[in-house]
Amino acid sequence: MTSNMFIGELALLHVELQTMIADDDSNSIVKNMILRMKEKYNKYWGWPESMNILLFIACILDPRYKMVYLSFNFSNVYDSEYAENLCKQVRKSPEKLCEQYKGSCLGPQDMGVESSLSSMQDKRKDKSETRNLRKEMFKKHIQDSDGVEGKSEIDVYLVESVVSDDNNFDVLSGWKLNAFRFKVLSQIA
Repeated sequence: MTSNMFIGELALLHVELQTMIADDDSNSIVKNMILRMKEKYNKYWGWPESMNILLFIACILDPRYKMVYLSFNFSNVYDSEYAENLCKQVRKSPEKLCEQYKGSCLGPQDMGVESSLSSMQDKRKDKSETRNLRKEMFKKHIQDSDGVEGKSEIDVYLVESVVSDDNNFDVLSGWKLNAFRFKVLSQIA
């Protein structure tokens, strides 16, 4: 099992344990064993505050799941108010992580475009070279804003609909294909 699948499996385990506890047909030995299992589940996995936040981020970065899957699983395990607050807290985490990664995700084409323009203008190169450089700057601007002005990469990513859940879908290949759109998120994934 991979980390992006972990939350779903954890929620499934919770539901199964709850179902077995509610089942009146089991004998006392089995019932006691189930209750002990539930205690250990609660100790290690019962409260998300004690879990590594990267488990949630891994789920969010799976284009098949995103926040919708977390919200679904949280609401199956916790009461609605707690699940809603938890979703709000978890939603902030990828933004913080993106801020940390931004500096390391600049490629060589991102770093020198502006300085190249001023250097070219100083040297009074012909207008076609300057025009071509301006076109490249505009392409970069479009790529960076991706038509959604003022929104972060994570906001744009989460607004898009989820990818259909195909058994052959490879999350890492999907991120490689979308690296030009989501520079920082693809590095995190």
